[in-house]
Amino acid sequence: MRPVIRHRNERRPQRQAAAFFGESQPRISNLMQGEIRRFSVDKLINMLTRAGMQVEIYVKPEAA
Repeated sequence: MRPVIRHRNERRPQRQAAAFFGESQPRISNLMQGEIRRFSVDKLINMLTRAGMQVEIYVKPEAA
């Protein structure tokens, strides 16, 4: 998602990112403003995968 971050102040790249990720421009704007709570974990993982990232999730027990 770095290309989106690099151009965060320009609406056109946000529209291009929105088309790429299958989201609306306002949703990309939310993401760029750090409002990730507006996105499900599934959505964020799918977006990372679409951007060519490999996602690994590790779960470990809480320290006693």
